[in-house]
Amino acid sequence: MNSTPFTVTVSSNKAAEYEFGIAAQGTDQSAILHVFPVSFVSTSGSASGFTFSITNASGAESVNPGQKATYNLQVAAATGSKFPREETLTLSLACPPLAACTFSPASVAAGSGGAQVQLTISTTAAVASNVNPMARHVLLFAFSLCWPGLIIALPCRNRRCFTTVLALALIASALLVACGGGLQGGSTVVPEPGTPAGTYTMTVSATPDAPTQPGSITLNVN
Repeated sequence: MNSTPFTVTVSSNKAAEYEFGIAAQGTDQSAILHVFPVSFVSTSGSASGFTFSITNASGAESVNPGQKATYNLQVAAATGSKFPREETLTLSLACPPLAACTFSPASVAAGSGGAQVQLTISTTAAVASNVNPMARHVLLFAFSLCWPGLIIALPCRNRRCFTTVLALALIASALLVACGGGLQGGSTVVPEPGTPAGTYTMTVSATPDAPTQPGSITLNVN
């Protein structure tokens, strides 16, 4: 049986997945009909001309380390088009050091015409070191060492004077012991750096398709 090759060219001005069949029927008396199922997916970058953009509606943001910056993004397909598949939002440049960048929602659903997306950049504040609490009681400890000398040096000529001085020495010793017990859990906090000051410029894009107009993000950390 002879066969003849042929070509079918399809196109669409709307992003979508199309399923149809190519039918062939004989011209003989039996008029046998054959249908071959095919499919066609119109995606970004194809002949359909599907495009979308990401726009930052918030402009530049300025924050101090430890604060959050919020950006409102508009992800939109071209007029009359819909997203043929899910697009996941990404930052083409890394998030600032010691900061976290999150999208909400993190993707645009297939079949939608776009979405409002919020990008939040959470910076980190620096943590200063704390002085060891034991240093606060060095003076008290040194002062307590002087009590024996004071007892001897004071001109106590009667039992009442000696008893009073001795009682004060015992009270000071008791305070020192109490403070020492509270120092057992004391520790020095290790300093940690925060998000460095500076201007950070990032670009919001998407995968698997890249927008024709990516979103520009500027963050100033004071």
